[in-house]
Amino acid sequence: MSTSDWISLGSAVATFLGVVVALVAVWLQLRKMNQQLTIQHFADYTKRYQEIILRFPEDINTPSFQVSGHANYESLMRCMRAYFDLSFEEWYLNERNLIDPCIWSIWRGGMQAAMSKAAFQQAWAIVRDDTQFGPAFEAYLDGFRLVHLYVQRGIAGQHFPSSGRLARRSRDAPTSAAHLFTRAPSLRAGRRAVVDEPQR
Repeated sequence: MSTSDWISLGSAVATFLGVVVALVAVWLQLRKMNQQLTIQHFADYTKRYQEIILRFPEDINTPSFQVSGHANYESLMRCMRAYFDLSFEEWYLNERNLIDPCIWSIWRGGMQAAMSKAAFQQAWAIVRDDTQFGPAFEAYLDGFRLVHLYVQRGIAGQHFPSSGRLARRSRDAPTSAAHLFTRAPSLRAGRRAVVDEPQR
């Protein structure tokens, strides 16, 4: 090879390496932005969850808690509706693979714990009757309730459908998840279309 050929080859290699370095830098930047966005979304949902939980009565987790006839029934049910709305959004994000599996594991554990409480079971029965979340999500939460009932009755070892299998029987969630976070209010409004009471 002549000197000019070596120079041309060196120039091509340098250009290639420059492109590779630029691509790696872009990838690292996108990865960092994605991590920051994930943290922000998690923080936003955690804040909403805390705001809801702090408005619940102190004895909300007691087995003898009664929703119907509660002194602050309207306020309690507003909090419950907000909680189930939030749970739906979290579930929907996971269905569309838009959140980290570790975050979903935390949120799922929270739903499971809530649905083991008498107050949340009673409130879910009320909300489920006047609000349409779609069969898939409704079956998902019902699955947690059924699991808790089986455990309570001492027959947890028997075969019964898991919440995941119940949820997979029907998937009618919206087909597009584009701009999900900006569309969240409209999603909630759509779910409340069949509710007779004024939207909260």
